[in-house]
Amino acid sequence: ALAKAKLSPRYVLQGNMEPTRLYDKKAIETGVERILQTMKGAPHIFNLGHGILPDVPVENAKYFIKLVQEKSAR
Repeated sequence: ALAKAKLSPRYVLQGNMEPTRLYDKKAIETGVERILQTMKGAPHIFNLGHGILPDVPVENAKYFIKLVQEKSAR
C-alpha cells in the first residue's frame, strides 16, 4: 500500500505474494484477495516475492494462476 501511495500511477508495481502461500489453497485465496484489493485501480503485475519452491504441488501453482486471472479480470 505504501509503494502504491508513493509510486502509482507513474510506475507500474510488481509483486509480491509470499511463495509459501502456495502450500495451502486458502492461503492462496487470502493472499490474492489482499494484493488485488490493495492494488485496485493501479497498474500492477502480479507475481510471487521470489520463485516457486520445488515442493509446491503443481495443482496449487495452477490454482494460483487461475485465481489471479479470474479475480483480476473483474
